[in-house]
Amino acid sequence: MAAGMDTQKADLITQAVSAWVKSSQFSQISSLQIRDKVVEELEKSDPRIANIFVWFEKTKEKTKLT
Repeated sequence: MAAGMDTQKADLITQAVSAWVKSSQFSQISSLQIRDKVVEELEKSDPRIANIFVWFEKTKEKTKLT
């Protein structure tokens, strides 16, 4: 994985986020809500990679503005 996370951890995070979406009481879930959940799961699994992901998202957003 690009940020250094192994495939097994990434699969577990994907499963956790998918389970959250399926059990959600929301009629719609925004991409921002999904991103927030991904960050939450990343922080549980590997805080260093969570920080990299958050940094990347902020950098990506700044690039769009210029």
